[in-house]
Amino acid sequence: MSRMETIEVAAATPATVSSEFANDPAIQLWLKMGRAAFFFCLWTSMAIPVALIYYARF
Repeated sequence: MSRMETIEVAAATPATVSSEFANDPAIQLWLKMGRAAFFFCLWTSMAIPVALIYYARF
């Protein structure tokens, strides 16, 4: 598959979440911590090069 081909979203399998999964506090905590870790990784991947450039110039 090349990058120029289109993907039909309507043909994709819809995701269904059970009520047990949606109401489980342990799973919700896991998802919340995963979002925080993802944000931290993105933030540090942007902040570290800026800090290195700042350190190299001053």
